[in-house]
Amino acid sequence: MLDLEGPLTYNCPESRREVLTGILTDEATLTRLGALKLSVWCPHCAAPHMIAAKDASISSLNTSVEVLARYRHENSSE
Repeated sequence: MLDLEGPLTYNCPESRREVLTGILTDEATLTRLGALKLSVWCPHCAAPHMIAAKDASISSLNTSVEVLARYRHENSSE
């Protein structure tokens, strides 16, 4: 079975909104890194967050485009 890459996403612990990290990975790698802590920037609360790889997920291309479009729309007035 082919394990496709996709952008790593997580939910902001403050706003609970989905965040695209810009890190491309696949399910097998994400599973191997389960306990690893990642320091990632959150555009929603403008702060870094420490997340465990096991708490992240891989977004599909369609979901990534939707999240990016929503973020751009919400921040277009700034």
